[in-house]
Amino acid sequence: MDIIYAFGTPNIKSAIAVIRLSGESVFKILNIILKTQEIFQEKLKYCKIYSASGEVIDTGMYYYKQGDKTVTGEDYAELHLHGSNAVRKRMISLLEGLPGMRQAEQGEFTRRAFLNGKTDLTQAESVHDLITADTEYQRKVALKNLNGHSFTYLQTLSNKIYDILSLLEAELDFSEEDISEKSVSQLHKKIHDLIEKNLTILSKGKSFDRVLKSGLKVSILGLPNAGKSSFINHFTGKHAAIVTDIPGTTRDIIEISLDVAGYPVTLIDTAGLRNADCVIEKEGIKRAISAAYDADVVFLLTDVNAIEENKRFFNIIPERFQLIYTKFDTVKQEDKAFYEDKFVYSVKNNQYIEKIETYIKEFFEQHYSAEQEFFLKERYVTHIKEANKYLKNALLNLEKKHYILAAENLKSAIGEFAHITGKYNIETVLDGIFSKFCIGK
Repeated sequence: MDIIYAFGTPNIKSAIAVIRLSGESVFKILNIILKTQEIFQEKLKYCKIYSASGEVIDTGMYYYKQGDKTVTGEDYAELHLHGSNAVRKRMISLLEGLPGMRQAEQGEFTRRAFLNGKTDLTQAESVHDLITADTEYQRKVALKNLNGHSFTYLQTLSNKIYDILSLLEAELDFSEEDISEKSVSQLHKKIHDLIEKNLTILSKGKSFDRVLKSGLKVSILGLPNAGKSSFINHFTGKHAAIVTDIPGTTRDIIEISLDVAGYPVTLIDTAGLRNADCVIEKEGIKRAISAAYDADVVFLLTDVNAIEENKRFFNIIPERFQLIYTKFDTVKQEDKAFYEDKFVYSVKNNQYIEKIETYIKEFFEQHYSAEQEFFLKERYVTHIKEANKYLKNALLNLEKKHYILAAENLKSAIGEFAHITGKYNIETVLDGIFSKFCIGK
C-alpha cells in the first residue's frame, strides 16, 4: 500500500505547518529526508529536512510511531515545519519525488484507521462531525461518538440478535427432535422485543441528524410590523433582516444560523401574516405557514396594542406556537402583572431576550439531549428499518417452523447493523454457542 501524506493544517501562511505521513515504509522515508538512520519513536525531536541534493529545506520537529498502535493502524509520522508558502511548495515537491509516496485522498487517514480496525464507521463519521462542529452541543455529541458511544449501543443490539441466533443454531444442531414450543416462544419474545426497541429508536431519533447538522428550527411569525425583524436583529446581535415601517417587507423565508447557549439554532424570519392582495406577498405568507409547520419551535409575535388582530390566524398555524408580546415598553406599569408568566419583548430591554433563550435551551435539552443513549443519523435509518423487516420475517418463519429461514433472517438483520458500524463476523455465533452450552461433553 502507498505511503500517503497530507497537510494537517490549513493552506495559509502560518507559524507552523504539520505534515502527516502514514504507511508501511514511513521509517525509510524519514531516513531519506532527515539524512539519518537514527529515528526516535514516540518523541517530538528536532530535525533538518534535506532535499535529494543535500540542501536544507527547513528545520523543525518530527514525531514517529511504528506499528498497529498508531492512529491509522500502520507506521505514522508527523513533520512540524514553518508554515510559509515556500516551505510548503518545496515539501510537496520533495515528497512527491519519493518512491511509493503520494498525496492522501479526502478522508484517507481515517479510512485507513477503519480498514485497519482502529475505528468503526460511527467513530469515523464522528471525526468529520468534530472537525465541522460550530457549537458546544455539536462538539459534545461528536466527541461521544468518537469515543464509541453510538457503536456500543448498536453493538449491544447486534449482540442480542447474535444471542438469539446462537440459541436457534444450537437448537437446530443439537436437538434430536423438533424445537420445543417453549424454546420457540422464548425466541419469539426476544425478537419481538428487539423490533419494539428499534421502532422506539426510529420514532425518537428521526429528527436528530437534521437538528445536529442545521440546528433547531425556530420559526418567527406575526402580523406585518409586529416587530419580527427587530426581534431577530436584537436576538442575533446583527442586522440580518431589513427593518422598515412598510407592511409586507419580508416576502420570503430568511434563515439565520445561531449559537444559542451552545446549541445550534436556525431562526426563520417569515412574511407578515395578513390578507394580502399582492401575488408575491400571498406566496410569502403561504411559505411562512409552511415553515411554521416544519419548525421545532414556533413563536408568534404580537404587538401588545394589537392582540385581537392575531387571533384570526390562530387556526391556520401550529397549535404548539408560543406567543411573544412585542413593544412591551408601551405597556402601562399597572398592566404589566398580566405578562409576568408570558414571553415579552422590547427592543429597549435585553433581559426579555434571555428568557426566550432559556426556553429554547430547555426545549433542546428535553428533546435532543446530548446525554441520550443513541444518536440516530440519517444513514442509520434505512439499515435499522431493513433490520426490522428481517426480524419480522424471522418471527413469521418461526411460527411456520421454517427455522433455517428464520436463522437466515437473523443473519441478515445482523448484517444491517454491520452496515452501520462496519463490523460483522458470523464466527461470533459459534462463540455464543460454545459459551452457553457444554458442547464438548
